[in-house]
Amino acid sequence: MKKRTAMILAAVLLCTGCQNGNTENSSVTSTAEATSSQTETDPAAATSELPTEEEQPVTAEQTDEPVIVPGSAKTVFKPGVWRGEDSYFFFHEDNSGQLLSFENGIGVGFQVEQPADDGTVTFHMGAADNNSVFALSDVSEDSFTLTTDDGQTDTLVYVCEGDDNTFRFYTDEELQQIALNYYQAQTGYAPQYSGIKSNNDGTATIQLFDQVDDHNSTSAWYTIDRVTLKGTDDMLNEEVDMSDFAQ
Repeated sequence: MKKRTAMILAAVLLCTGCQNGNTENSSVTSTAEATSSQTETDPAAATSELPTEEEQPVTAEQTDEPVIVPGSAKTVFKPGVWRGEDSYFFFHEDNSGQLLSFENGIGVGFQVEQPADDGTVTFHMGAADNNSVFALSDVSEDSFTLTTDDGQTDTLVYVCEGDDNTFRFYTDEELQQIALNYYQAQTGYAPQYSGIKSNNDGTATIQLFDQVDDHNSTSAWYTIDRVTLKGTDDMLNEEVDMSDFAQ
């Protein structure tokens, strides 16, 4: 369903889903099986310098900013907001940036080196000595593909100008709660659980359901844009706007 940009995040952090109340893991399938995160609901910027030999490497958790490394005079990727398979990338003119996951907004600062002669590009994720090397391919002004040694790929698509301080998107956790709020406002009922999966176009598909005996009883399917909160009710084939239900 999605090829994980966690291949990048895994180098510096273990992204565990935040749990609120009674939360279980599941996600959405076309057969109404929940196969992502399940949430039981209640119905009611300074950049750090490269560390010296005496200093310890500076991590993103310590500074929330990437570490500058040599060889970054020329901008590698167009500055702005880029969307990957399961994260947003924010590239700056000095080749620093920030990565934020769709799941819960947890992220890490990075620095990008100039592409090497062999067609690879190195990301320093969180610290100058933390190297993640990817094969760089299909490069255009508005998209490029990163491939790991074991063949996992992530295609990044340019979205707009901006950075992680100005660009607002809604995480998986937030979208599920917004969809539940919307459904309850329309029907007066709040299903027990929700599941979500990301789509390649910047939307997410959300399932609201109850568990009845040994199967799921689906109340609603929504496909919603992560930024605008507009989309469709996939069961009724109607347009929806959930922007008034964001907290």
